[in-house]
Amino acid sequence: MIYSDIAAVTGAAGRRDRLVFVGLTGLSTLLQASSVMTLIPVLHALFGDAPAQAWPWVGLLVLQLALTWLADGWAAGAGLRIGFGLLDAIATAGPAAIRRLGLDELESRRASRLRDLLATAVPESVSAVVLLGSPLIHAVALTPLLALLLLPVAWQLSVVALGGGLAMCAAVAASRRALAAAETAFADVDDPVLDFAWTRPERRGERADRRATAAVVKASRRRSLHLLAWQVPGHLLLSAVLIAVLLAFGAVVSHLYLSGQLSGVTAAAMAVVLLRIVEVTGALSLLSAPLSSAASMLAQLRALVEAERAEAGAAPIVVPDRPCAVTVAGVGYAYPGRAPVLRGIDLDLPAGSVTAVVGGSGSGKSTLLHVLAGLRRQSSGSILLDGQAAPTAVRRARAAVAFGEHAPGALLDKPAGLVLIDTETGVDVAATLERLRGTRTVVLVTRRPEVLALVDRVVVLEDGRVVEQGACAELTSRGGILSDLVGRWEQAENWQL
Repeated sequence: MIYSDIAAVTGAAGRRDRLVFVGLTGLSTLLQASSVMTLIPVLHALFGDAPAQAWPWVGLLVLQLALTWLADGWAAGAGLRIGFGLLDAIATAGPAAIRRLGLDELESRRASRLRDLLATAVPESVSAVVLLGSPLIHAVALTPLLALLLLPVAWQLSVVALGGGLAMCAAVAASRRALAAAETAFADVDDPVLDFAWTRPERRGERADRRATAAVVKASRRRSLHLLAWQVPGHLLLSAVLIAVLLAFGAVVSHLYLSGQLSGVTAAAMAVVLLRIVEVTGALSLLSAPLSSAASMLAQLRALVEAERAEAGAAPIVVPDRPCAVTVAGVGYAYPGRAPVLRGIDLDLPAGSVTAVVGGSGSGKSTLLHVLAGLRRQSSGSILLDGQAAPTAVRRARAAVAFGEHAPGALLDKPAGLVLIDTETGVDVAATLERLRGTRTVVLVTRRPEVLALVDRVVVLEDGRVVEQGACAELTSRGGILSDLVGRWEQAENWQL
């Protein structure tokens, strides 16, 4: 799974480096196994009648170790290149994933986990292949190779070595699965606390709120203890299997030696073989947590890369350089855990029209602009541009947005059918409206009476609902909400300190 994720992320460009890394690491493992077996003739010669006969075997052992060093060095170079390939993928897929987040997702757990992923993946990606991939290949391949090379010595030892190695690998895999399950559950431990903090800030300090907080913390503590209970059996299993393998191998060696089927020198060499098996497979126990973390990181990175490639391969969104008609039908929006901010908004904005959205603080003005711009996904209802359903990606592509006092004049040269302006002052707005009129469909938030006089329609929001809409002169003559708002704005302009 780890290799397939790396292959999916690095693609065809990294195929050569992947083959080189796996091939050279496999060669290094073979050389290590053969060097361990070379110890048998070396020891036989040294403790025999002609110690000088050990030199050729010593020379072979030195050659094997030198070739192992070279193979590991070249494999490390290929592994680093793979790591840099992962880094390049992060540099492309990470910002693309962030761009796909709406404003309503910037403080979500999804955004938090995306931030954590990118923060973890950047430093780990370069070294993960070398520091984790090489030990993993060594541990998986060395035991079968040693078992194969032990066949000429004693088939019983070959069977015990193979069975013991497989048992240890199985124990490590079981431990790793337990750690992965623990990490998956641990990722959700703090979710109730985060949800509580995000969705109930207005009740901080209340007695009921303190009781609820205590309950959430108690539940998180209880779940953390459960996680520890999941991790302990994996470590105990690995220790038990390791002891069983040592005892089994030692028993077989002792039996073969006592029965005369194995010389004392060969029996001593088998201790080195056993220690090598224990070393490489035991190293996996130390790598269980990093391997689990790397596997999770690569799986998430693969999902980001595949999403980015799918987006890049999709047909581009056509943005015609003309005003678009906007239809808003029953649109609602609610922030997570809060009461709805928009409630059943219905609007019909003709192409090329200029509409002002007004209302008191918290009435939903800015949120409506965010939804129209595709920066937030509506909780209910639909939005159509030129009679066609417009998901958030389409709205973002076809809308130009300006927030602030001096931003509106940045909008004149951008091809967009819909222009959204959120500004509380009249700076540059009047001149901008005159230049945009008829060429764009404009929706703006303002509290300046002189700006309202320039628009085609005024939409008044209160408590997330449209309570008035029509021409400014018509609405103010009725003496309703807009008339009251305009009166207060005009009075506020005359305030002095």
